[in-house]
Amino acid sequence: MMFPTAFLLLSLVSVVTSKYVNDFDKRFNYECPSGKSIASWKSYNSVYHGDRRYKFTCQNTPGLGYCQWHNYVNRFDQPISFRCYNGVITGVGSYHNSYYEDRRFSFNCCSLYRKRLVRCGWTGFVNNWNKDLNFRMPEGHFLKGVSSIHNNRYEDRRWKFETCAIQ
Repeated sequence: MMFPTAFLLLSLVSVVTSKYVNDFDKRFNYECPSGKSIASWKSYNSVYHGDRRYKFTCQNTPGLGYCQWHNYVNRFDQPISFRCYNGVITGVGSYHNSYYEDRRFSFNCCSLYRKRLVRCGWTGFVNNWNKDLNFRMPEGHFLKGVSSIHNNRYEDRRWKFETCAIQ
C-alpha cells in the first residue's frame, strides 16, 4: 500500500516543479499563466558555455491588470536596473550572444488594478560568480524589479531582486 502512495506523491511533485526554460546559448521566453507572477528564480552557470540555464515558478497574484513586455532592457556586458511601474514581473525573456558571453533580458510587467505595492525592499546579491542562483520571494511578496552586473573575467552575472507586498 505504501508504494502507490509514494508513487502518487512523486508524481504530484514532478507536476508542480518547473523545468529549465533554456539550453545553454539558447533564447527563452517564459511567461506565468494569467493571474500569476514570478515566485522563484533559479539558475546555474556553465563556465564551458559562458552561460546560465534558468528556471522559474509562479504564484497567484491579486489584482493583476494590463501587462506589457519591456524588451531588451540591457546591452551586452552592461548592468541591468529594471523596475515595473506599479506592477510586478510576470515573465522573463532573454537571448545569448557567444561573442560577448552574455544575455540581453526582457521583462513582462503587469500593473495592479485597485491594489498597490507596499513594504518594498531590495535583496543583496543572491548569487556569486559562477555559482548557483536560488531565490524565492519572501512570504506574501512579489517581484517588482531586478538588478544585475556582468563581469567579463567570469563571463557571468550576479543578481539582486526587489520584492514588495500587495495591499
